[in-house]
Amino acid sequence: MEILFYRAKQNRGWRLDKIIAAWTHGPFSHVELRFSDGMCFSSSFRDKGVRFKNIDIKPERWEILQLNIRDEQEQLLREWASKHIGKKYDFLGIFGFVIGTRIQNKKKWYCSEVCAATLKSCMPVYGYISHKVSPNKLAKLLGVEY
Repeated sequence: MEILFYRAKQNRGWRLDKIIAAWTHGPFSHVELRFSDGMCFSSSFRDKGVRFKNIDIKPERWEILQLNIRDEQEQLLREWASKHIGKKYDFLGIFGFVIGTRIQNKKKWYCSEVCAATLKSCMPVYGYISHKVSPNKLAKLLGVEY
């Protein structure tokens, strides 16, 4: 299992992914969990919320970090993630980074929030990670250097 951090495109106008990366002080604007069968899990504003999706991962656009997770742990993570499919994207939570507060809506998720919560749900080793975290902060907490 892997966690994937998407690098905001630098060659286009001011899109939401560039704004997120700039505001959260790093190169990343999105994060996905990729299960061993290749299926990705996250929340995406493009997909209107939490979903599983088969994504064509171009290594030059993504930072890929292998997670040390056993098969039975991965199954528990997938079961937890499946319970959240269809929940809406948390635009207000993202806005919380702009105004400097953490806004919680248990019926909505943004990408790094749902990925962190998924890892924490079954893996005590990730208990130190707040689920109210940006993609760049999550990358740093997991040891990704940029």
